[in-house]
Amino acid sequence: MPVTQAAGILYVLAALVSGYWEFNLLLRPLIGGPSSWWYPVTLASSLVLLIGGILTLASHMKNAWLVVLVASLVLASWWLPASAHTLRVYFSPRPPTPNPSELFWALVPAALVIGCIAVVALSRSLATGNRT
Repeated sequence: MPVTQAAGILYVLAALVSGYWEFNLLLRPLIGGPSSWWYPVTLASSLVLLIGGILTLASHMKNAWLVVLVASLVLASWWLPASAHTLRVYFSPRPPTPNPSELFWALVPAALVIGCIAVVALSRSLATGNRT
C-alpha cells in the first residue's frame, strides 16, 4: 500500500472518530448537558478532514495536505486540552469512572489527530527532501 493511501486512510479514520465524538457532544445539550461553540467548529473541522482524506485517497491532489493540516490543527486545539483534562480527572484521587477502556476511547481522537499532524509533517519533509 503506498504511503499516500495509508495517510488518506488515517485522515478518514481520524475524521470519522472525531466526527462521531463531536456529533455526540453536539447533541448533549438536548438532554441537559453543557453546550459550547467548539462543538460545531470541531464537527466542521472533522468534515473538512474527511474531505482532505478523500482527496488524498482518490485524487492524489497535491495540496490536499494543506486542507488536512488546517483541519488537524483545529481539531488538535480542542482534543489536546480535552485529553489533558481527561487524564487529570482519571488520575485524580477520586476518579468518577476508573474504567481503563473508557480512558482509552476518550484518548483515541487526540492520538489520531496527532498522528495526522505527524504524517503531514513527515510527508512534507520527505517531499521537500526529494526536490533537492
